[in-house]
Amino acid sequence: GPAMRGGLAEGDVILSVQGEAVQSVDEATKALNAVPAGRTVRVVVWRTAGNGSDGQEMLLQIRKR
Repeated sequence: GPAMRGGLAEGDVILSVQGEAVQSVDEATKALNAVPAGRTVRVVVWRTAGNGSDGQEMLLQIRKR
C-alpha cells in the first residue's frame, strides 16, 4: 500500500506522525487517520540494522490516499 511505497518496512517502529510523538499503535493510527486524503504524511521511524544491534531514525514522507 501507500506506506510500503513511501518506504515503511516491516520492523520499523513509528516514533512520530506529523511531528507529534506517538507511544502506541493506537496513537499512530489516530494521528494517521487525522491527515486528510491526498496529503503527505511525515512519519519518523526507528529502523534497526540487519543484525538488530544498531539502527537509525528515518524520515518518511507518505502520500495518503
